[in-house]
Order: sequence, then structure tokens, then C-alpha cells
Amino acid sequence: VWEPTWCPPLGGSSGKEGAAQLYANAEDQFNAGDYAAAKATFKSVIEQYPDTKFAFASLHSLFALEKFDSDDYNALKEYYSTNAVIQADPKLSKESEFVASKCDVKLENWEDAILYFEGRLNAPESLQDSIFATIDLGHIYLLMNEGGNKNAYKGKLIEYIPVSKKAHLENRDYLLGLLPKAKISQTLRNNLTSLKEGELLQNVPNPFTDKTQLWYKVQSDADVEIKVYNNTGQLIRTFVEGAKTKGTHYVDMDASGLPAGIYFYSISINGNTTDSKKMTIMK
Repeated sequence: VWEPTWCPPLGGSSGKEGAAQLYANAEDQFNAGDYAAAKATFKSVIEQYPDTKFAFASLHSLFALEKFDSDDYNALKEYYSTNAVIQADPKLSKESEFVASKCDVKLENWEDAILYFEGRLNAPESLQDSIFATIDLGHIYLLMNEGGNKNAYKGKLIEYIPVSKKAHLENRDYLLGLLPKAKISQTLRNNLTSLKEGELLQNVPNPFTDKTQLWYKVQSDADVEIKVYNNTGQLIRTFVEGAKTKGTHYVDMDASGLPAGIYFYSISINGNTTDSKKMTIMK
């Protein structure tokens, strides 16, 4: 017996709604520990809705969950590099090259990873692209050094090799300070304006590697506490903000020592939990 199956068109509101729902399903599977199902669903998002932001997010989510599933970064890299849908979409294909380079780092394919970021530095599309490629390249050399592979491979751009971890972190902070902030600040300002009492803003940035900001709003003087949980529900951080005045506030969260994955954070005002959100740590 054959029954027709409705398939939402790519693009347009229906396509975006379908992609959003499918991506939410994948996140739920990830959080529930059903990693094989989550992987299949993230791939479905990519292959059914390649022209949406959810396809881009799924590329990164696949990388984040791989360590929990089969831990086979060779297979994941091959998927990024050979999947017909990904390769047929120029923007998706380009983003997949970046995530594939992260697989190379996991696999300690140092030469391939270094060559990729050197290629971005030789032909950066923007100031942001140049800055992040510089930071990523320096980070790769640090990982090589920490793993006892200091002399495993050196690319052509040896001036980007950090002399120490401290020097790399100082240079990273300096470079990030060069990023244009006007647009980001305006976007953040607009989002904060729409916040309601007791609400959390989606952490900025998200996903993130090292640090992020957790913004919230209170309508009157109140005692505030923010808690962070891992995907098993274990409490891992508590920010006791104490008495806060009316307005918007934020806490800086440092992810040092935390593994990559999905996390949750919630806000309590005067002892009552009023909102919670997800965030993703990438390593």
C-alpha cells in the first residue's frame, strides 16, 4: 500500500518551520543521550533543509556529539567532505571544510589542519576571518606542543606559532578586541529591550569555546541566582548574584575545564526559577 508523504519545500516559512522542528527533535535526542538517533536527525536537517541556518548549526552539532556516539572523526570528516547535498551548496560546503578541519585536530592530522587555516590567512574574506584563523592556528600549535608533537609539522607561516600559551592567550584577547563591536552591541541592545522580567537572553556568544555572557532582566530589586547544569542534569556552576537593582545584568561564564556538549542554565529570582535556556560549548 502506497501513501503519499508531504515534504515541505526548501526555503520559505514552511521550510524554516520544518527545519526548526527537526533540529529541535535532534537536540532533544542529544540531551536524552540517544546519540545515534540525534546524529541521524541532524543529518536529516542538513540534507532536507540545506539552505537554512539549522543546516549550518547541524554541521557543528554533529561534531559536538561525535565524542558521545562512535568517536569516529575519520568517518565524520568523510561525511562532511563527500555528502552530495553539502557539496552541492557552496555556503554549506565551505562551512563543512571548517568543521572538517576540527576533525583533523581531533585526529591529530596536524598538517591538514595547519594548511587549512594558513589558506584562510592567505586569502581572508574579512577582518573577522583573519582574526579567527590566526587564533585557531595558534591554538593548533599549542595542542601539538601539549601533546608532545611540537616538531610534528610546521607550516609556511611560522610567524603565527605562539612562543607560549600565555603569549597566545594575550594575543587572542588583543585580536578579539579589534573586532567591530558596533553591530554586535546594537543587536545585543535590541535583544535586551525585548526581554521580560525574569527572562534570560540567549548567552552571547553561543556556541562558545572559552567564555560567554549570561544576560538577564529584573523589574525591581531582587535576589538573583544563576545555575548551570550539564546534559545529565548535574549542577556544575552556581552564580550567586545577590541583590540586584532593576534593569539588565549579566554574568561572565568561563568554560575552562568543561567538556564540549550541551548545557542548561536557569535563573532564580527571590528563590523562584523563572527561565532556563540551552547553550553549547565547543572545543
